Amino acid sequence: NANISVVTRDEIENAHYEGLDDALRNVPGVQILDYGQSGFVSNTLRINGASNVVVLIDGVRVNQSGQAFQPQYQNLDNVERIEILKGAASALYGSDAKGGVINIITSVPDGNKTKVTVAGGNFGAEQYKLHNEGKEGTWSYSIDIGKDRKGDFEDGSGENWEQKYDSENVNLKVRKEFSEGSNLTVGYDYHQYDWRYENNTANDWGNRIMDGDGEENAAYAIWNQKIDETLSNTFSIRNTEFKYNSLTGNPWSIDYETLSISDYLTKQYGDTHVVTLGFDYVRDNNKENSSGVLEYGKIFQRSVYLQDEWNFDKKWKLTSGVRYDDHSWAGESTTPRFNLGYKFNDKTNMYVSYSEFFVAPWLSDMLPGYKNEGNLNLEPEEGENYEIGINHKFDDTFTMTAHAYKRKTDNRIRYVAFDANNGRNENVGEEDAEGFDIQFSKAVNNNLTIFTGYTYNHFEDPLTGDNHYGLFPRHTVNVGVDYSNKKFNAVLNTRFALEYAKGEKAYSGMFPDNNFYIVDVAANYKPSKNIKLFAKVNNLFDKYYSENTDATWCNYLNGSDIWYPMPGRSFIVGMEYSF
Repeated sequence: NANISVVTRDEIENAHYEGLDDALRNVPGVQILDYGQSGFVSNTLRINGASNVVVLIDGVRVNQSGQAFQPQYQNLDNVERIEILKGAASALYGSDAKGGVINIITSVPDGNKTKVTVAGGNFGAEQYKLHNEGKEGTWSYSIDIGKDRKGDFEDGSGENWEQKYDSENVNLKVRKEFSEGSNLTVGYDYHQYDWRYENNTANDWGNRIMDGDGEENAAYAIWNQKIDETLSNTFSIRNTEFKYNSLTGNPWSIDYETLSISDYLTKQYGDTHVVTLGFDYVRDNNKENSSGVLEYGKIFQRSVYLQDEWNFDKKWKLTSGVRYDDHSWAGESTTPRFNLGYKFNDKTNMYVSYSEFFVAPWLSDMLPGYKNEGNLNLEPEEGENYEIGINHKFDDTFTMTAHAYKRKTDNRIRYVAFDANNGRNENVGEEDAEGFDIQFSKAVNNNLTIFTGYTYNHFEDPLTGDNHYGLFPRHTVNVGVDYSNKKFNAVLNTRFALEYAKGEKAYSGMFPDNNFYIVDVAANYKPSKNIKLFAKVNNLFDKYYSENTDATWCNYLNGSDIWYPMPGRSFIVGMEYSF
């Protein structure tokens, strides 16, 4: 009874997605805003046009208030699946889940095995990965080590752009099973990278070549306890620190630390009710930034929530929830959510839902920074979301889903540029958004599966007009083809982005092409049980395109060449050896 897409382990392996951003590009309703430059801190993702997306790893929140979630930093080697819930989901996941929720589910070790991956390609691409997992009795572990390098690239027009990306990551997880349904997992994630990129020619901020470094590390624990056949409890704690340094021109740095604690009880009452009661505590600490205004750099948020899933007969299900938040800067808020589902038969079901959201300003919105004088008087965004959806199964091989939403946001926060050197974030008024999507999946036979989806999104506010100066395409089409036999697999993903820069407030020359399509292909061959050879080509037809532009926040600019080009045709070939 929700708009959910799932990226499976097989899809991740067959398409050779390098990070979360790659895995999400072909999900209808999701947009990645990529500057085309490795290591750039401002790359973000949107769901239904909203950047307020809650990201979970194994159900544990990993967002930091100081910045937008960075989708390119996630290692996928130990990921079992990625669940994408589109639409506001305030009760369980947070009142700030305005656009939706992404839950990254990691795999549970089930034996002793090792996988080594070596790959290389054009634009200086190098990849080295090691995955090892083991299990002995009630103990299990997994460790992932990776190194990723990239160099200069050419865009689709043949122009060369200087860049360097040298990244290392380590992921360690240990799990102890106590009894059925009761277990403890502890883990540590580390990611460090050095970067250099060449700025856009029309907006070089005084330096064409920028360089710096970044580091993210997190320690966490998850304790699941099955108290009896009807009652369970989950407790989690995670501490994350994110550091980023820009060393060229006007040097600046940030250092955010986030502590998240969560605990919830789930109780089943017969066959009709499942009740969840929980609390969340989040502390964000701005340990360092270029503004030096550290006295405002701490945020505390305490939340309590209650949800009831009521199956009041075989066809009807009502899910009701309410969440109370106490935010140290933004104040108190209570946000309800209701979802009513109806099952016509074994092939068709539909739902309608209503939810409210409460989005406190990020630290980066309020504190002074580069070309930002800061605004400590920002009001939180508040609003409501309506949704309707239907799922239909034509037969065992052919399915269809369709969804529509309407969202209203009060006190919309936008960056307002005063001139070429200064601006600040302000509440600009009301934003109205609406959209719909329809998706089909067909298994033609045992070897061939075809997927297609269409998404329409439109939103408008007084400052940026239609779709944020036209930064977001109104129409997107996704087409995927997957072919497999015993030893060979091939995947083709195509995405069409149509009607960028549409509307009265769109700027001329925002993008090199307001309508484009990108084709990515990957192939895998297993000559033996232990060896897999693979190759992948991104942007097969060498399209000259861009996903981001400076016009979206430097709204004093109105001219050509203010976009950031994406790489042209790139390839990577490699081998996996498992034992």
